[in-house]
Amino acid sequence: MDVDECRLVGVTDDLATVQAVRELADYVEFRLGSAEDPRAQLSNYTPGVPLILSPRAATEGGDTLEPDDVASIAAAAPPGVVEIVEVPLADADERGETFERLRSREIQLLISSYSNEAAPSKEELRETISECGEHGDLIKVVILVEDERDALVLLECLNDASRGETDIAGYGSGAAGKHTRVVSAFYGSRLAYAPIRPDTGSGDISLKQLNDVLNTIADAQGISRGDELAESL
Repeated sequence: MDVDECRLVGVTDDLATVQAVRELADYVEFRLGSAEDPRAQLSNYTPGVPLILSPRAATEGGDTLEPDDVASIAAAAPPGVVEIVEVPLADADERGETFERLRSREIQLLISSYSNEAAPSKEELRETISECGEHGDLIKVVILVEDERDALVLLECLNDASRGETDIAGYGSGAAGKHTRVVSAFYGSRLAYAPIRPDTGSGDISLKQLNDVLNTIADAQGISRGDELAESL
């Protein structure tokens, strides 16, 4: 996959921050686990940048909402605002009714897996990706990257999976994995994630910085990302 097929996702738990990146983000991941009064935020949201509803919190270790609660919030949102709902792989079984309710509203399902405590082997990651693909329209994998070998496992698995029928996104967590938020776009990741406003001292790059880096590399390759990003997933 070429980098011109990768979409930028700004991550936030405060939809008031979206205004600053309306011309930049293709999607906004709204972290419900740490959002203050998410229903009110959604009802006041000005359509323009489509939303991915995530059950997760803005920081690791925060609260995670149940899929049914996320689906209920999505159903209460103004029509067309929510395009994708993230569901953890561990919660994907026996959610047929919830999934049908979301799909009836033309909302895509992103099945996710996070391995932030230990890096999986190549075989384990491939199996996880396959399981995610059985349940959803999109796949997201985030793994702990402790060294270059872990990063290579992630990138190889992303690249292989990108040749399949289900779109995939992924990046590495941990200090050694930060660069994969950029590099994964060149190895098949359909979505590139970065916080709209990184926490001070977190070391994360912002969405604007991610966009600038991707554009710099794409320009060097003679690729115009702006034209391609006019299309959605």
